[in-house]
Amino acid sequence: MSTVAASVLMDIINGTPVKKLTASSSGIVYAKNSDFNQSPTEFAYGTWEFWMKQTSAADCVVSIVDALTTSTGYYITFGVTTRNIQLREYSTGSPGTILYTSPNASFSATEWFKFKMTRSNIGVFTLYVNDIILPAGIAGTNPSTDNTHTTANFISISLPASNATMFSLGSVKGAYSFIKKLL
Repeated sequence: MSTVAASVLMDIINGTPVKKLTASSSGIVYAKNSDFNQSPTEFAYGTWEFWMKQTSAADCVVSIVDALTTSTGYYITFGVTTRNIQLREYSTGSPGTILYTSPNASFSATEWFKFKMTRSNIGVFTLYVNDIILPAGIAGTNPSTDNTHTTANFISISLPASNATMFSLGSVKGAYSFIKKLL
């Protein structure tokens, strides 16, 4: 589902042709837990993994939330200026606790990178870039623990304008896909 005119185009990751999702105007692309064949509780825990490239424009936010209108859940912000990654808990649309902010320059401004986040059944979040755990950062810790929200119905991506942020939808052989795994 989408609130933006998104485009699916071709690109190359590590020599492999992939389909990428991008947008010429800002907006939100989202999927429901049922699109992944998972209950709200299953969707709140496990592993999220995707490939992205962020070249310029505004920050990109990936949210794991109960409802799109209340914004209650967890937000991962990819900062365009500092190139850092922040994991934050939100309650009823209000910014809550910053669980972790990575060091600046945690991802490339010009290359595709793989982002992975795991969440254990006791709420331990661990963030990775290119399969390497992110180190001690500016705020919080990685791994960090928060179990405020135990269900999620949506994952949403707030895409900035100008085709500046791209997400891989996968290659013909299934590599570089957007993945949500159970515990």
